[in-house]
Amino acid sequence: MKTVILLSGKRLSGKDTVAKLLKSEKIVCVAFADELKREYARLSGASYERIMMDGKYKEEHRRALIELATSTRFIEPTRWARLVYEKHVNDEIIVVSDWRFPDEAEYFEKKCRVIRVRINASESIRKARGWVYNFSVDEDQSERVLDTATFDITVNNDGDLDALRAQLVVVVGEATDCQNENPYTFQFEEDHFYKIFKGMSGFTYSK
Repeated sequence: MKTVILLSGKRLSGKDTVAKLLKSEKIVCVAFADELKREYARLSGASYERIMMDGKYKEEHRRALIELATSTRFIEPTRWARLVYEKHVNDEIIVVSDWRFPDEAEYFEKKCRVIRVRINASESIRKARGWVYNFSVDEDQSERVLDTATFDITVNNDGDLDALRAQLVVVVGEATDCQNENPYTFQFEEDHFYKIFKGMSGFTYSK
């Protein structure tokens, strides 16, 4: 693994959407919570498939998932980061869609390059996407500890998908070491990066 892109943001800020847009033949998208959800389903009898596919169902179980994750962190704080690294050690670039704690980034920094990305969305936009304030969830350290962290790239996700895609060109450029004064023009080594963004207004591809 050469580069890991860690995505951070509040609930329904769009982390999963960003991960899906970044996914390509050479960029693998994962979540620390995948194994957590599988273990939670085994222990609780909840449906793993529904937790993975049904956003509303996942929200119903979020508090219990957080509690299981918290108890696991007492035993091995970077367990989920370790499992992701071991599984994807041979992948060139991975995107983690649910970075929540500083020590997860520190774990990867010892092994590969890390790009920290913060995804912001206004409260009104998040409410329109279905967010409802829940004290026990939204005030948990897993939702707040990175609020004051330093990020390499900040993405504003209050607009439409085209606006979001335009900002993600910078993320791909950083991950692939592309440097250019114009942030929407990159020298991509692989055509698949171009395919992610082709058709975008204002995007220039050069090879």
